[in-house]
Amino acid sequence: MAKASATSCTQWSPESGQVGATDDQGFGPEPGWCGTPTYPDWDPDSGTPEPPIEWSHVTRKLTETEQRQVSAGYVTAFFRSALLGDQQAEAVISGCVDPYASLTVVDAEKIDPQLRRRSR
Repeated sequence: MAKASATSCTQWSPESGQVGATDDQGFGPEPGWCGTPTYPDWDPDSGTPEPPIEWSHVTRKLTETEQRQVSAGYVTAFFRSALLGDQQAEAVISGCVDPYASLTVVDAEKIDPQLRRRSR
């Protein structure tokens, strides 16, 4: 019988020690922050120099522990909602409740699979 072993870190994380496991954060306005770069009113084909980057949706980069906490919370909420009909979990999945607002911005939206099937 094979034994399953648990590690304290995920396989993709730098903490795992796995070959190729790196921090894949792109870039942000400063180290430790993530955001969406925007170039308002600039056309890259115009021949004008690239203006300074403006940032939107800027959030603090999550630690590995925080990433696991947020993902485990949303996965658990999904299964509690789908399998048990848990209304509190449903509120998390639909985006009505944001239990991790102090850590990060999560854009959650429930899509009704019945509506998706009809639109195809």
